[in-house]
Amino acid sequence: QQQQQQQQQQHPQSQQPQSPSTTGLEQCEIVCKQFTLLLIQKCSKKGEDGGASEFRPILFNLVDDLLDLQLVPDFPAAEMLLMELCRLLSNVLLSNSSVSKNSNMNGGGKSSATAEITYLTTAMETIGTICADVAAKLVSAKENPFEFTNAVGTEELEQQNPSLESKNEINGCYCGKEKSNVFSLDCDRCHRWFHGNCLRIAKDFTPTTWYCDECKMMLYAMEQLGLNLSIGGTCEEQGIEQDDRVHIMRITLLNFISRQFQQTKSILLKDARQFHIAKFIKETGSKGRNSNTGTSKQEEEGHGDTLVSCAQYLNMWNHSSQGNSHTRSRNVDSSSACEYLSEAGNAKVMITLHTLQSELVISFPQLLGVLVALMGDEDIASLRKLAVKAVSQIVQVDSSLMSRKMIRDAVANRFNDEAISVREAVISLVGVYIVQVSDLA
Repeated sequence: QQQQQQQQQQHPQSQQPQSPSTTGLEQCEIVCKQFTLLLIQKCSKKGEDGGASEFRPILFNLVDDLLDLQLVPDFPAAEMLLMELCRLLSNVLLSNSSVSKNSNMNGGGKSSATAEITYLTTAMETIGTICADVAAKLVSAKENPFEFTNAVGTEELEQQNPSLESKNEINGCYCGKEKSNVFSLDCDRCHRWFHGNCLRIAKDFTPTTWYCDECKMMLYAMEQLGLNLSIGGTCEEQGIEQDDRVHIMRITLLNFISRQFQQTKSILLKDARQFHIAKFIKETGSKGRNSNTGTSKQEEEGHGDTLVSCAQYLNMWNHSSQGNSHTRSRNVDSSSACEYLSEAGNAKVMITLHTLQSELVISFPQLLGVLVALMGDEDIASLRKLAVKAVSQIVQVDSSLMSRKMIRDAVANRFNDEAISVREAVISLVGVYIVQVSDLA
């Protein structure tokens, strides 16, 4: 930074406004690439002494840990490491297949199939595990989305549900289970019921006013955007767009980390918070560049919104107490409490942001395309079998993927494969699919 300042003083005419794409993550990405490249090289090394037998188990354990940490706010770099591993291992598989021979990869010509099959197996299993986890998170977010819940008045609730006899009939608890004769809390806004033990709230410490996580988020969004806090109205009716919801979820996440930092004074939490901010700036800048497809005026307005959002995130960089800079509305009771969600709520925020903004999720169709391409490899039957097994891992958590023509055709072609092992693998894949689909089973 000192060198840059000296250069700017010597050459002031060369100064340019900082682009939102410069987020501060560049050095992190360099370290990430160096680490993953070194690990992959160790995994490809033949021999027992310091070779594959030692480092491949480390790779598997690392991937399992990173997948578990992806939705933990304290470890925001987990996704970056997983993404880089996918890039490297995809290149390893493609460079050892006929796909590279039939495309412009590696300059065309004969594929360089020099890696041993156990190394290719490690690479394929790793990508299959990561892709299956991505698919599982997408399914979870679709089936149990984080919604900005509408308020419901008591009279309106009785009119809509005249047959309600007990609070369990409108159970909204995060556990998704119906439990009778247990202490539950009624959300004072949407009037859904939540189990006290799931919320970690004892009956003797029941708050006078309590909102569920979705209603907290809705109230906080309306407060920060200066909207009317009256009962009723959808997000669209209240003027809360998708980008606003994402922004509010990001702020809530930063507030959660800030509170944890205040309680623990952990330098790791401070670094995690700043990493999240840098990541949000990168995602916001990327979205702003990709959305510039309208008129010149629209592009100018979109660019302005992007710069404003990035400036807001930068303003939070050194402020670890509160994540927002807006004036609080006086119309909300306990508005500061609306910023902090339960553990289950924070987990839902993380998975929602992950499925909407994650580079790994965005790259999922491309990774799936790599596996499908390898299912049709012309030279190595083992690669075809491994690719089929990797796709089977993914279908096991998201059977709807089999409805895609690309996958369906690739699977059908393998029934006529010359290798028995490939045919057995594809029959196993179809069996997994049938078990997952109740109509077929």
